[in-house]
Amino acid sequence: LPDNSRALLLAAQAESANNDLPAAEGWARHAVEVHPDDVDARKMLVEILLQQNKLAETSEQMALLPESVMPEPQRNLSRGRLALAQGDFAAAEQLLREAHLAEPSDNSLIFLSMAMWQQGKTADTYAMLESWLEQNPDDLPVLNQLGSLYMSAARDTDAIRVYETLFSLAPEDPVVLNNLAWVYRKSDTPKALELAAKALQLAPGSAPILDT
Repeated sequence: LPDNSRALLLAAQAESANNDLPAAEGWARHAVEVHPDDVDARKMLVEILLQQNKLAETSEQMALLPESVMPEPQRNLSRGRLALAQGDFAAAEQLLREAHLAEPSDNSLIFLSMAMWQQGKTADTYAMLESWLEQNPDDLPVLNQLGSLYMSAARDTDAIRVYETLFSLAPEDPVVLNNLAWVYRKSDTPKALELAAKALQLAPGSAPILDT
């Protein structure tokens, strides 16, 4: 079914899940070319273009989407991510905050935290993510985001707390094991080595794990 919209979108989703964004873009672009009025196809193309930082074309494709089919929170989320990619962090924060307030989600929260972090609003960023986790303690993407921010700021004690929670939720995730090993490197070196060795078993030859 080479020109079937649903088939083309499924192919785009599969390639996107496989982290082959150029291939995903090709399928989504073909879907839009064959079915220019297919809103779902154009929305997917916008998402894939945005993930590749193809900012000019992202804006062009967004402009072709009818206001009625893209709710304001979703439009603000896309515009906020676009501003974030362009380095306009203040505008990104405003748009992403509006999107998050209208439709709270871990997706909008993570992008909002990135916009705030880039402006040096570290304390507010930590507090916002911690507050979300009080209500959603098993939210893996937000735990990962908070852990990575603590780790980048060399706040190992806070990072250990977050990554221990992640480890309890995903004990076979080599990235979690590797990050937990790294933040334990000074306070508990034997444990750090044990975690890194387990991570390496799960992901043999991984350069970041070998580095740890």
